[in-house]
Amino acid sequence: DPRIRLLRETHVDVNALLSIADGLISDYSSAFFDYSVTGRPMWFLAPDVDRYDADRGLYDPYDVVTGGRYHTEWPSLLRALRDFGEPDRDDEGKANAARVAVYTRNNTEPDSCRRIVGAILKATSG
Repeated sequence: DPRIRLLRETHVDVNALLSIADGLISDYSSAFFDYSVTGRPMWFLAPDVDRYDADRGLYDPYDVVTGGRYHTEWPSLLRALRDFGEPDRDDEGKANAARVAVYTRNNTEPDSCRRIVGAILKATSG
């Protein structure tokens, strides 16, 4: 699909790309945690989730993190991407983004980083 860019380079700053991406397709990468603060849509592709979990392990069951909304093959994922934004279609990408934001307990209050740093400095200076 011409709208999808696969990242093959290992020296790319993923965080810079996350800030400009219109959507994210992820597998088990922690990039979806970072991306979730954007509120933009995300999809999951995990063709080998059972084997990955058995071999490497996951912090939480994949169904919990994704709400069971993940794809095990490219054709299914591509259909979901084509449906995105179409009237009367399931907005899986937006639903995933909202679920992950709740799961990660994203804090969207202004100046939260400043408050955290202030609390750490106060605790360590006394």
